[in-house]
Amino acid sequence: MKTVAKAIILDSQSNILLLVRSNTHPHFAGHFDFPGGEVEPGETPPEATAREIIEELGLIVKAKDLQLVFEDRVSADLLHIVYQLHLDKQPSNIKLSWEHSDFLWMPLNKFVKSELPNNVDIYHLSLLNYLLKESSNKKPNL
Repeated sequence: MKTVAKAIILDSQSNILLLVRSNTHPHFAGHFDFPGGEVEPGETPPEATAREIIEELGLIVKAKDLQLVFEDRVSADLLHIVYQLHLDKQPSNIKLSWEHSDFLWMPLNKFVKSELPNNVDIYHLSLLNYLLKESSNKKPNL
């Protein structure tokens, strides 16, 4: 079974870090993305997420600092896992990998209201549904 683990990274003002997939990315070029990727053999999902954050953003993150927010079994052979990470401030030293052409910090309430691109990634939909549910709660888990 393939497991993909991603992270919702938030700053102290509830801005969410969004990556923009590069035009050379093999899947969903130009779409918003979240840091993360496939869990490799011998890795735990938090370890994979921390590794992907280092690879995609150049930020050193410890697996123990990632908080599980949900798991979504998309199909019999695909599991999506999402963690969140709260940062005191927006890092100034982000170094993007080839997979992403840009990044931005967007207020969480603006992101959940943003228009979906055509043929959106199912992972994006899973995260958006979670964020919509949490942002409508009186005490969101964000």
